[in-house]
Amino acid sequence: MAGGGKVHKGGPPKGNKNAVGNIGPAKLWDIEAQAIKLLEWAKTDEATVLNYHAPMEGYSVATMYRWAEENVVFREAMEIAIDLIGARRELLLIKAGNARPFDRMADFYNQKLFEFEEKKRDLESKRKTKENKALFDPEAVKKAVAEYQAGNIKQK
Repeated sequence: MAGGGKVHKGGPPKGNKNAVGNIGPAKLWDIEAQAIKLLEWAKTDEATVLNYHAPMEGYSVATMYRWAEENVVFREAMEIAIDLIGARRELLLIKAGNARPFDRMADFYNQKLFEFEEKKRDLESKRKTKENKALFDPEAVKKAVAEYQAGNIKQK
């Protein structure tokens, strides 16, 4: 650089705690302590939406999910919290006589239901594929007509 001066890299000068834009050091979280807080919160009647907890504690929902991936204790706490919240939501909807909202989110809060719904969607997709093939495959149509004419297929 001409003149031998320093290159300014932007941002506040080092060491100036009062500089504009200097928000201080990043907060270090005790993830296992946050796991305990999550469980305590999940046991309360106010806990009906999992993603509400993180912002109330001062961290993002994305951070909560990242901690669940990286930390076994937090992952276990989050799974228990999901179970507690799911059961509470189901009970609230049953008491209110309205299961529609529960039906929409139930598989998120219940892993076995999620797996069942996924399997059901897969089977339905395979059935539709098979039906579509029969409808649009000329050879399959000829075969079906021949079986019907032979009396092997009864009309519904």
